[in-house]
Amino acid sequence: MVSFDVVSLFTKVPIPFALSIAKQRLQSNLELNQSTNLSTTELNQGLEFCLSSRNLLFVENTTKTFLEQ
Repeated sequence: MVSFDVVSLFTKVPIPFALSIAKQRLQSNLELNQSTNLSTTELNQGLEFCLSSRNLLFVENTTKTFLEQ
């Protein structure tokens, strides 16, 4: 039988580092304008919101996670 701690299911990549890498990749993507009407700034802001949000929807109840940033 295998047991996993819930905390170990989440990665611990620093958010500012992940955002800077994503921004670099988005800016270097020459076909981005063909894929979306959003700017790299708008995409990065959306990503920042998703990565910074610590809320989960679990069985129709909103639960906050207990993870550190």
